[in-house]
Amino acid sequence: MQTRSVGGASTPIEPCRADDRWTFRSDGNATWQNPTPCQSNDPNDPSPTASAGWRFTNSNRFLVIEGQSLFLTREVIQLSDNLLVWEYTGEGGKLIQESWVP
Repeated sequence: MQTRSVGGASTPIEPCRADDRWTFRSDGNATWQNPTPCQSNDPNDPSPTASAGWRFTNSNRFLVIEGQSLFLTREVIQLSDNLLVWEYTGEGGKLIQESWVP
């Protein structure tokens, strides 16, 4: 992950999240990699590697990612070969925007 903002304000990225990475393949499969897992007792905290399927919906406006214990819907703000920016509503109804680079 490159940047993250919550409610329009930039927030620091935890060191254990800075190396998080999504890889999306043209066959509809995706891989989540978290090489430096955060120390957490949260059972929903992502494992170091997870596989999922992905697809666009609503004329490519939304990205849906589904896996065994994962279901995410993200609004795509920007997408290119070198950048993915998405938004979603987080806890407390705050808008979260994240940018991802390869």
